[in-house]
Parts: sequence; C-alpha cells; structure tokens
Amino acid sequence: MPKAGNMPDEREGGFAGEFALPIPVPRRLTYWIPSHLSPRASAGVRALLPVGRRRVVGFYMGRSAGAGERTRVRPIDCFLDEKPLFSGRMLDFLLRVAAYYHHPEGLVLKTAAGPEEKHRTAMRYEATPAALQRWEAGTLKEIEQRIVALTRSAKTGRQLRRLVPLLTQDVLDSLLEKGLLAEALKRGGTARNDERLCLSAGPAQPPLDLTERQKSILAALQARSGVTLAALRRSMPVGARDLKRLVKEGCVTVDEVDVAGCTDAAERPAGTEKEITLSDEQKTACAALDAALARGRYETFLLFGITGSGKTEVYLRTIQRAMAMGRSSVVIVPEIALTPQLLDTFRRRIGEAVAVIHSGLGDAARRREMRDVAEGRKKVVVGARSALFSLAVSPGVFVVDEEHDASLKQEEGLRYHARDMAILRAQGEGALAILSSATPSLESFYNATTGKYHLLTLPERVSPHPLPRVEIVNERRHLFGPEHQSIISMPLYKAISETLGSGGQAIIFLNRRGYAPVSVCKDCGYSFRCPDCSIALTYHRFTSRLSCHHCGHSQPAVTKCPDCGSADGIVIKGPGTERVEEVVGKLFPSARVVRMDSDVASGMASGPILRQLREGRADILVGTQMITKGHDLPKVALVGVVRADAELNFPDFRASERTFSVLTQVAGRAGRGPLPGRVILQTFNPHHPAIEAAVKQNYGMFYGWEIRNRKALFYPPYSHLALVRLEGAKEDAVVRTGAAVARLLRAMAASTKETVRVLGPAPSPLAKIKRRHRWQILVKCGSRPVLADLMEELLGRRESAAGDVRMIIDVDPLDFM
Repeated sequence: MPKAGNMPDEREGGFAGEFALPIPVPRRLTYWIPSHLSPRASAGVRALLPVGRRRVVGFYMGRSAGAGERTRVRPIDCFLDEKPLFSGRMLDFLLRVAAYYHHPEGLVLKTAAGPEEKHRTAMRYEATPAALQRWEAGTLKEIEQRIVALTRSAKTGRQLRRLVPLLTQDVLDSLLEKGLLAEALKRGGTARNDERLCLSAGPAQPPLDLTERQKSILAALQARSGVTLAALRRSMPVGARDLKRLVKEGCVTVDEVDVAGCTDAAERPAGTEKEITLSDEQKTACAALDAALARGRYETFLLFGITGSGKTEVYLRTIQRAMAMGRSSVVIVPEIALTPQLLDTFRRRIGEAVAVIHSGLGDAARRREMRDVAEGRKKVVVGARSALFSLAVSPGVFVVDEEHDASLKQEEGLRYHARDMAILRAQGEGALAILSSATPSLESFYNATTGKYHLLTLPERVSPHPLPRVEIVNERRHLFGPEHQSIISMPLYKAISETLGSGGQAIIFLNRRGYAPVSVCKDCGYSFRCPDCSIALTYHRFTSRLSCHHCGHSQPAVTKCPDCGSADGIVIKGPGTERVEEVVGKLFPSARVVRMDSDVASGMASGPILRQLREGRADILVGTQMITKGHDLPKVALVGVVRADAELNFPDFRASERTFSVLTQVAGRAGRGPLPGRVILQTFNPHHPAIEAAVKQNYGMFYGWEIRNRKALFYPPYSHLALVRLEGAKEDAVVRTGAAVARLLRAMAASTKETVRVLGPAPSPLAKIKRRHRWQILVKCGSRPVLADLMEELLGRRESAAGDVRMIIDVDPLDFM
C-alpha cells in the first residue's frame, strides 16, 4: 500500500476535516478527506477513522480551520452514511449538551446515535426452531438458507459479515422480524436481555450431581420464583452454563417478559376509550397549552397537580393537538416500569403511531422503533431518559413526567439531566416543554413563581375520592409491635388488619432492598464490609449471600465469625424489604404478600407483580421506591411507611426535599378507589418540617420552609453547582491532586467578580468504590456562564489531574455520595 506521501493521483486532492471521535479526548481530531469522498462530507455524517492500530467510527464536523498539508494528516477510510445521521437542529442541540456538561463531543454524539453501531458487530444471532425446520425443507431464500445454516450455533454480526460479505444489517433485522433469527445471550448475558428473562423453579426433581453454585441458584429460586435474571445476577454469580444445565434438567423455567407492556391495547382500537369529562382546572390548563401551541414558539410549562389530579390527561390532549398540527411529541418518564402503563393509555387514545424507546427493548426492536420515528411513521415517542435523543420529525411537545425524579439524571458517562436537556431541545425546536409533577423540584417551582416558566395547577383529584388521611406513628413511643419485632408497629398492624378485613389492599414501603444492611459479630464487633468499597455488605436471605450494591461483590453468608471464630456470633441489624416481607407474612399468615424491588424484578418485569394487585390476586405489596411512581392501584386503601425519616440521614442538601417527595408520592397510591385512603408514617423524627408537610400533603408549606434554607446556604435555585470528583487507586495521590485542584479553583474564582464558593477537598461519603479512592470538591457560583468558564479552564489545565488520578466534572449534580 502506498505511503501517505505517495498516494495515487486521484487521491492527491481533498481537504482536511475535523472529526469528533467517541473517545475521552476533549478536542476534535483532524483527518484528510480525499477528493473522491468530499461530496459526502456533510456535518454529522459518520466516517471510519484510523486511531493508532484500530478503526473508530467518528462524526464529521466541518473543514479544519488550520488545514495542514496532505502528507501530515492521516486519511479517513470511508464515510459510512449517505446523509447526516442528525438534522441541523439536532446536531446543534447535541453540541450544546457537550458544551454544557463539558463532555467530549464524540461521546455525546455516540450516546445520541444509540446502540446500532455497537451491536452491529457484537450482537449474537441464533436460528429459531421454525427457521431450522424451513432450512431442512429448503423453503428459504438463498441468503436466508446460508444465514440459518451458519446460525445453528450462535454467531456475532461480525462473524456473519465475514462469512457472507454482502450481508447488511437490514437483512439481519428482517430475519429477526420474520422470526427466523433470535438474539442470543452472550456468555454471561447482556443487561438488556437479562432484564427481560424471568426465572422460576421448575417441577422436576434436581439431579444429585448439581454443583454447589447450581444448588444455590435453585435454592434461591425455590424461595422466590419469578425473579429476573438481572436481579438474580445482582445478588449472586449465575453462569450461562449453570443456567443452561438447570433449564435442561427441568429444575428451572425461563419466561420472557412482554416488553411491549400493552397487550390489552392491541385488542382495543384507538379512539374506543370512554369519553373523559375534564375538570375546570384541567380545561384551563388545556386551553393555556393549546394557545401556546398556536403561537408556535418555545415555552416551558410546569404542570403542578396533586396525585390523581389528571395531569396525564392534560398533556395527552396537548399531544393530540400537536399531532393534528403535523408535529410530533416526546414523553420522558423516569422509570421503565412506568412505560407500559403510560404506553397502554397512549395507544388506546392515539393508536400505533406511538413508539417506545427504553433499555428493556432488544437491539433490533430498538433500532426499528428509532427508524420509524426518524422516518415519521410514528409521531409520539414514550420512553426513559434516552428517548430525549430520538430523531422525532418536527417535534412540537416535550413532556417530562415526574420531573422531580432523581433517576432522570444520568450518573455515569454523559451526566445529563433529561429534564433540563428536554427544555434545551424544546428551545432549539421552537416547541413546548411540559414538566409534570405532584411534588416539583425546588428549582422548577422557583422558576415558575418567578415567571421563567408558566405555572398550571390542578389542586383537586378528578375522581370523587379525596386524598388519603395521613397519620404519624412516633417510633420512640411504639418501639416494638406484635411478637416483639421493631418493623411493624402496633398502630400499623391494626390498620393492616382493618384494611384486609374490609376487602382492601395494603402497601408497605421501605426504600432499602435486601434482608438487612449490616451483619456484625456480637462478640467481637467484626463487621462484614466490601473488600473493594467503603461500605457494609447487605445480607440477602433469598440467596444466602452478602452483596455490595455498588460494585457487585458477592460472597456466601456465614454464621461463624471469621475474626474471633464465634460459632453463632453473627447478628443482622436494620431492615430491608426482604425482612419486611418476612415479618408481614408471619403477622398475616392468610394474606398473599408480594415484594417489588430490584432484587426481584426491575424495569418491565414489575408489570406482572402490579397486575397481581390490580386483579386481586395479592393483598399486601412490600416494595422500594419503585412502587411510588405513577401506579394506579384502585384497591389499595392503606400505605404504611417504615423508616419514613431514612432519607433525612443522607449527607445531601436535597435530603429534606427527597423525603417530602417520596412520602407524598407513596401516600398518593392510597384511596384511588372506592375505599377511603389511609397512610401511616413510622418515624423517629415526627416534627421535622419535611415530614409535617408530607402529613398535611402541603407542597406550599414545604416549599416556603425549604426555599429559605436554600437562600441562606447559597444552594440552588440561588446558585449553580459543579461537583469535581477525583478518583484513583492510590489515596495519597488523590489527596494531593484534590488539594492542587482546590487551590487552582480558588485562584481562578478570585479573578471573577461573581460570588464563587469552593468547598473541599473532602472524602466522598462513599470514600472508596471498586478499589478507587474518591475525594470531591463542590463549586457554588451565582452565574452559570462564569461556572462554565471555570470548569472549561480547569479542564484545560493538564496539570490539575495527573497519573492514575481521574477528574470527573458533574454539572448540576444530584448524587453527592
């Protein structure tokens, strides 16, 4: 092959172009674009680029301002697209996201592009039984015969392309849709498929030669059936070979969760919903949104309504009005578990023009949905955070449901907040942004009261059922309940008994999974802690293991102390949802008790559990925060909260806000049906303002108290934050780097006229995770542009972080742990 300086004549022409690569490099890289490829050089087009000895897919951004000589710049291999992947407005939005969060442009563009390129070669395909039958009968097309023959054993996309050179991704997607191919689990599985597979103990007797690990897997499933594979893997090691053996022997059954989550909707045509009569407040809100749509420019609305006030109906009608105007809409929800319920409503009202985008989908289905949206066949997108990056045609409405929810913030990689970026995208598209919540974030409500957002209020429930009555149980006075246990107090026990006796259902809420968060030796005080993180291991009884919820470390639980040798010295402290389920089951032996947390089911797999309550096949639901969001369970008459003040103990200025929000949200699950609602909060801190406001379900009362604290302490909305975290394998290097970064930030802050406060460095509350020590610095600034300049200058100082120490900047942080 000719060297760079001796290329053939037809390649001598061309120009230097800038490319954004999906690598952790803050600047664009320059490559030479030969003249025969230059007609395809449009901003946003992907290209295959040499980086060292490998090839990387990058994004063309434009001509290089300092175009160098041809001999000094490496040429691109080729362009991969005939036209740009993103529209001009979408590309501008993504570059603004990159600048706002100080994240490499190429990584932002890769995030928005979705999983297609990653899984084009990495996904494994396997022929289905139906395909093998047709292959043996010879009834397939020639290329289909070839592919099915190759996929009798699973093959990756890369392997298939090597064996069938003309094979395209469209052909593979077509075979998936026809049911001739299926996505095969890799060794160890993938998180996406793991969330869709539910495991249960099978009817067959286990053979005697099972391995110890296989026995432990089977024992866990016998104790708790209907567990997703992902949830089981979070608690114990589950190898593909172990699972295959257990399934083959009939000891374990595997069922796939319906990721569409709306089987009823398919049977009922769009438009067959019973006509809904709007309340006066709903009519007022709809009129305001209709008028804004008619104006055709960007505006942001905060739709603030109590639980059960009909917020979904208001923004659904706005979406229908936008569709009539030829514009599409994007609806973002904080949890995948909410998607099926919302999607069912949308499809009943709108039809099949609704796309769903979330991590519970398989890769082929996700690509298909994204393609339908980009080509305008589907006008409404419903999904979790990543729905923000859908290529909706002419979007007119962006809805963020439960806008206060912390899970809308991505905490790894591109640390973006879907709510804030939905507003930013709506601004660029000239669209409406609708933020919906019963407990808005302090920042959003402040923006609404100061006129930055329009405030729409729904103060009454649309049903004739009033808000539930909320009561406090002071645990200092009711330390022990029936059978001398300290989890279910006597008042809560009596309330559950009365509820079950009247034919109602109950929810018991505790935002901590596992059986017990602490295991210690009563004789010597030895505590079981994660060897790689600075945190205690959580005991999970249904797997008989101790697990770390941060790094995934897991080890068998023991009764003998490894330090002093005490035979029965190990005791457990504190409750988790497993333990609550056990206690409730003993106190109410005739009740049907189910549990919903990420140890049992997460994402789409929560649907079957909620269905048991709706169909009356369960009496008591024990769960974590998964049960608080948006679920409509008309038979639930009682909600009991264990450790209502647990959130207050976190080292976070938003602890009070989160406490008020979660208590109000979980209380809203009660009393939505004919039985009157009742809520009981068990707490050691009954006079805390957040708890008192939650008892009265009075957002204004809480806001008035909390906003004064924020102002006094210079926290948002009166300041803007950036968290600078230093991580490294050697603590002394992290400490030295943290001190140097803090000095640099204070020196830069002194040169500005704006109020800037630099707090730290200090160890993170979780000082070590995955064997890496963590220190952090919090920067408060009264001006967002000044804060952005400080962070940009900090990133430009190469000496600020050196060696193994990694510096991470989190703009508008929510997680300080």
